[in-house]
Amino acid sequence: MAISGNGFFVVRNSITNDQFATRAGAFKTDTNGFLITDTGERVQGFSDAGLTTLGDLKIDTTGMPATSDPAAGIVSYTIDGLGKINVNLSDGTSFVRGQVLLQNFQDPSALVKQGNSLYSGGPGTGPARAYKASGTYILVHLCSRSRIGVNHEPRISLVCRSLSRFRRGRISDPRADN
Repeated sequence: MAISGNGFFVVRNSITNDQFATRAGAFKTDTNGFLITDTGERVQGFSDAGLTTLGDLKIDTTGMPATSDPAAGIVSYTIDGLGKINVNLSDGTSFVRGQVLLQNFQDPSALVKQGNSLYSGGPGTGPARAYKASGTYILVHLCSRSRIGVNHEPRISLVCRSLSRFRRGRISDPRADN
């Protein structure tokens, strides 16, 4: 994913609980289905299907429709231009699992570089309404997950199509005032 405009992805170190801002959107899923950075920080956003709870984003079947087959597995998922994570199941149903949200800062140049494209809030960054980056776009490419590995072993791998197949959409916290 890439950001066009203002804003940063928010990620969290699951061991220290420290949060960081980043513009690097090369995310993948870990073995537990969490959306993570290359160094393992978990991407933050609305972590539930109702888009009401902030936390670690996870790609799984939690919140799947009652009409879905309980044994259905994840065939693929996409993240649209609004940051919504759309999960497609093996029974043909799909649902919104969560939403990637962005953080804006009053003075992004005051952020403190922590390494690995991560930044922390420093003096002068100024408080900003959490998860609000109006006028910002997320450029997204399509991703799918495969559960079949060599010799039909259960395995999850992330396969992303060409980055030239971007889609655009406005990003903001739907609960926030404009």
